[in-house]
Parts: sequence; C-alpha cells; structure tokens
Amino acid sequence: MRRPSFTVMNSNAFGRTGSFFLVLLLSHLAASSPAQTAKEPPLTAELSISPARLAPGSTIELVFPTPMVDAARTGTLAETSPLVIEPELAGEFEWTSSRSGNYRLTQTPRFNQKYAFRLRAGLTDLAGGALDTAVIDTVSSDGFKVLDQDPKWYGQNDVPRSRPFLFQFNDQVNPAEAAPHFSYRATEPELVVPARVRYATGKELRDLYADLQRTWTEETGDAEPVTGDDEPRLSALIVEPAEPLPAAKQWDLVLAPELANSSGQARLGEERRVRVGSVLPMLAESVSARTPFDQDYHLEIDFNKTLKAPLAQEGEDAAASAARRAAWAAELMARIVIEPAPADLRAEVNWDVLRLTGRFELGTEYRVTVPPGFESWDGLALDQPFQPRAPYEPHP
Repeated sequence: MRRPSFTVMNSNAFGRTGSFFLVLLLSHLAASSPAQTAKEPPLTAELSISPARLAPGSTIELVFPTPMVDAARTGTLAETSPLVIEPELAGEFEWTSSRSGNYRLTQTPRFNQKYAFRLRAGLTDLAGGALDTAVIDTVSSDGFKVLDQDPKWYGQNDVPRSRPFLFQFNDQVNPAEAAPHFSYRATEPELVVPARVRYATGKELRDLYADLQRTWTEETGDAEPVTGDDEPRLSALIVEPAEPLPAAKQWDLVLAPELANSSGQARLGEERRVRVGSVLPMLAESVSARTPFDQDYHLEIDFNKTLKAPLAQEGEDAAASAARRAAWAAELMARIVIEPAPADLRAEVNWDVLRLTGRFELGTEYRVTVPPGFESWDGLALDQPFQPRAPYEPHP
C-alpha cells in the first residue's frame, strides 16, 4: 500500500505568507469598522451694523447660530460682552433673545477710524460648542460733517447780500480756525468774498426754529442739547459775508475740505457748496405813461428792487411817518428830469415804483432822465442814467 506524501514548507516561506494574510485581515477589519468622527468646526456668528458707517447711534446686532443663554436672560445686559472691538470701543451688550443681542456704544468713536469686530476668545454656546473668534467684519466710522443748515435753500434771483447761514456739526468747532475755510464765490464775474464766522447763541437757534443737532459726544451719552439764550452752541456756526455781496451771478457759499473740528483730529474731507443765488444790480426797468379815467395822469418809474426808505424814528406816530415818506418822495422826484416839465408835479413811492403825478398833456412825448444814485433796499445804487421816452397817447 502506497503511503500518502506530504510537502513540508520552509519556515521562512511560511513567515512571509502569514504576514501577507495578516495584513489583508487587518485591512478588512479597518474597512468594516465605523469611521472616527472628525473635529467639528467652530460656530460662526453674523454681525450687522446700520448705518454702514459706524456712528454713536449705530445699531450693532449680533446673531448666533445656536442658543447662547437661557431665554430668561432676554432683555438683560451681559456681564461680559461676547463682542470685542479693536481698537477698543466700550459698550454694553443686551440680549434680545437666547441667540441674539445688540451692542450699544458707551464710548464715542473716533472719526474716520477703522474698527475690527470679533467674538471674545473662548466663547462657547449653551451646549459647550466653540465659536469662531476670527474677525467677523471691519467697519469705518463716519467722518466730521455738517448735520444741518439754515436756510436749506434760497431763491435764485436777487438774494439778500448779507443773509447769514447757520451750520450745525457733529462735533465742536472753533470759529476763528474755521473762518478761512468759508468763502463766497461768484461765477459772472468771478469774485471771492471772505466770510465772517461766529458761534450761534441759543436765542438765535430758537429764533430760527432750528432743531438742535446732537454732537457725537452728546449722542453717545444720550444727552439732549441745552443752550441758554446768550450761551454759544459750540457745534453751531453763524456764517455771513465779511462785506455785502456785490452784484454778480450765481453766488455759492463754499466750505473747504480742510474745515476741521476743534481738536483738529478730523476734517470735512471734501468740498461742500451751498447755492446762494444771484445778486442783481440796481436797475430802472421802465417808465410808463398812465392816463386813468378817474385819476390824474401820471408817470410810473419801475425799478427792479425796492427803493431804500429812510429809517423810522423811535416813537414816530402815523402822521410823522407819513410826513417823512412824503419828504423822501419829494427828494427823489427832485432828481428826476422830465422834458417838457409838467406843472403841479408831486411824487409817491410804492416799494419799487416811483409815481410822478402832474398835468401831463395828451399827444405829448415826455423825455425822462433817471440819474445814477437811486439806492435799493440792499444798498446797491443805480450806476447808469436811464433815459426813456414816455408818449401820452389819447384813448381811442
């Protein structure tokens, strides 16, 4: 009977083969086991700031993805704010829900300063989840600027020559340092008139019915501005021409970019123009021959501006006022030359009209000369003679 045969393997060969199968087994076991959980990324919060440029009254809202506090904390201040601002800008954080809140500034920002907003280091939610403390947003604060002016607009024709303007700023200003940065400029002809600048008093602000504008410091402290009648408002300026504006087209009041606050830390940064309007020269516009049925014939000389009347005297009664105005009208009439000269000539003034009444004859052409020197209410004088003809035509 034949004996069965056996193949004996070399021990070294077995070792190599066994190692190979062991590696396959371990790989299979690793593939079939559950995957290890990766480290969770930190939670991120959302920040919104309105308006976009930071100011003391800005609404700064922070919203978290998960609850941060118990709902019972809603409406309370956080002992330590979850929001950090760099450079440091102090404030209070109030929870508006378990996962949101508002940050209110208690420190006045610097003008034109960039601020970085991030979450406090080590901050976690109620469940212990870590929050991302990288910078959420970088925001620039607003600049030094004009908050309000009065008047806000002017009529474009024949504006007052010395009408003051009121400007209110968001910080204190120094009139002496500000004055060189205000000027009045006209286009036709090109003229420049410097400005005179001073603080507005409380009484002036009330007389103008101006709404007092809070400075950034007042807004941060939630303080209402109060100014006594004779007390200067340190953030409000009265600006007027250093001399009455001469006749010219299109005057603008110009605020230069270099205009700064009292500390000199911030400037307007851009030119600001306020449209003032045109100052018209004094003109005699027309002479009209009037032949009414129920009145004496008369000439009417029309000017483009109200004639300058003599000032009333203190304590003057109606009779004295009428006598003063009659004497003034007679003085104006004496300057007028009418050829041929009518008899019984008399005069009266009605704002911008000088009426000369007398025995004018129908069918006669009268030559009228209005000489230079007639003065308007705003101090401009007629600089050229006016010599029209005024025919008296009979009614058809």
